[in-house]
Amino acid sequence: MNMDIDWMQASQEDRKILYHVFKAILDRYALKPKDVYAQAYHGSAYANKEYEDEKNFRAGRINKKRASLLYQWICSHHPIHAQEIIDKIYAQKPRPITWTTVIDGGGALRKVHTTTTAKPLYRVSFARITGKDNNGNDILSRPREIGEAWLRQGHHEGLIITLDIIPTDLINRNGVLFLVPVGDEES
Repeated sequence: MNMDIDWMQASQEDRKILYHVFKAILDRYALKPKDVYAQAYHGSAYANKEYEDEKNFRAGRINKKRASLLYQWICSHHPIHAQEIIDKIYAQKPRPITWTTVIDGGGALRKVHTTTTAKPLYRVSFARITGKDNNGNDILSRPREIGEAWLRQGHHEGLIITLDIIPTDLINRNGVLFLVPVGDEES
């Protein structure tokens, strides 16, 4: 599971989203908060401390380190709900492009400063390989949008691809990337 949320930089609104998804998990699976906190904080400095006050947690006033530990617990026990947190956090934030992480020609990650407010040229989607058909062709899962491709600035050729989510199967080379053109009607 990709854990691309930096909880040390998370806003109070981000932590409110964590609370609402956490509360939904407790309600759906009939879990007790105390039991989940004990599992999530096990082995950390918070293991034997007093647990979260629900009123403060609901308002997004939870310690950022504790938020990170709870999110890690959600990732390991309820990955679908972890994805829901990511989707809700990224949906609420405007995404101006200022600094973008790219992979240079040598395969190293580096930061590139871009100042464009233009729309991306392509949406980047990923489909996992789920098996083989009778003819030996790959069977793919439903594609999921994971990022965008932007035109490079100046007189440079090519695109900059930014990924919001990096699927584990992409790293393991068990899937296919698709570039889907962005239409004029999309924003």
